[in-house]
Amino acid sequence: MLLFDGLFCNGHVWKYFIPHFCDRNQIVHWHYPGHGKSSSPSITGELSIARLSRDALAVMELLNLHDAVLVGHSLGVQVVLEMAWRFPSKVRGMVLLCGAPGQVVKTFHDSRVMEAVLPLLGVGTRFIPRQFSSLWRLLPMNLVANVVRRSDEINRRLIDMEDLMPYFDGMTRTDINVATRLLEQADHHDMMPVLSQIDIPALVVAGKKDRFTPSYRSRQMADALPRAELLISEEGTHSLPLEQPDLVNLAIDDFLAKYLFIHK
Repeated sequence: MLLFDGLFCNGHVWKYFIPHFCDRNQIVHWHYPGHGKSSSPSITGELSIARLSRDALAVMELLNLHDAVLVGHSLGVQVVLEMAWRFPSKVRGMVLLCGAPGQVVKTFHDSRVMEAVLPLLGVGTRFIPRQFSSLWRLLPMNLVANVVRRSDEINRRLIDMEDLMPYFDGMTRTDINVATRLLEQADHHDMMPVLSQIDIPALVVAGKKDRFTPSYRSRQMADALPRAELLISEEGTHSLPLEQPDLVNLAIDDFLAKYLFIHK
């Protein structure tokens, strides 16, 4: 099982996933450029969703993995779909968590706010990258975490805020220039036109209260994929794997057993 993170993430969302599956499966968790333990590329212009799919293929080749079940969260969903389209023989199945097939900025919160903000981030990335990075690392993430805690971005009844703190810590450690470039690419990237050609078993999981990638995008994705099942949690948000880990993990168990003959 090859794990694909979201933007600014280095693994917090897999806290309950990995212990559940690691006894029965080989699990490989890798980091995008500029994220976690991966260094930043010298030229951010080389970044793209297609490049990330090639990076994932290189990880598999390094580990002599003939194929794998790809599990993506958020941005990772787009990378998984790109890899399944480009290298289908390497993909046994796909688990697509809280994501969309592309153009994520346009539907973020179902508003145009992020579309207005992203060009400003792009200016900082292109013209004052060092200063921009320094400012980013000074952001008071405890304050950001408190704002999120009081918002409806998460289901406060279901989630333990301690499970989210590694995300906020990872945000300031992530190369903001790389992350901005990837966000731009994620908005230009769109797999919808080719989803019907990806004839690979897929489980699509979404939270109905997800405001980052609204659940209707997951429904569209599941409808377009030839061999997809869809699970929508009525209470889940973008942090669904942390809010309802048993629901998500058992659904994946059932999917693996039904389509890939990988039993619980």
